[in-house]
Amino acid sequence: MNKLNMILVGLVITLILTSGCLQFMSPAQPKYNGEMKDCDYNKECFLDSYYNNCLPSKGNLLFSEQENSRIYGELRGITDKNECTIYLQLIDTNNPFAKMAIGSDMSCYLTESQMIDLMANFDVLKLNCNGSLYEGLKIAATQMK
Repeated sequence: MNKLNMILVGLVITLILTSGCLQFMSPAQPKYNGEMKDCDYNKECFLDSYYNNCLPSKGNLLFSEQENSRIYGELRGITDKNECTIYLQLIDTNNPFAKMAIGSDMSCYLTESQMIDLMANFDVLKLNCNGSLYEGLKIAATQMK
């Protein structure tokens, strides 16, 4: 995946992780024990679930219409450590440089205080994530510094 595509993926992750996320872990709200909500291609549905105490949901996120680049995302709920679990996987792209990253994924575990820090100063190297997509983002971020 070239630097431009790493930046695009990073921007999508930034949008997901920092868009109004201060509200997603209200201690007054119980953990969700139901089925995962299917947001399909509805970004607003996915973000509403995110804002709603990290309500488990899944959906496809189009991050570059020109390149038909698509990320599959899941909000997997809040862990016992009060972390929102976010899973992202690069599903498709027409960009020839990014094709080798199709199928790569990452999982992130973020507390409310980490969200506050990310909104003030986003740094991919400070994310509590793992997976091949995250490793690629870290390499790209390191090379851009």
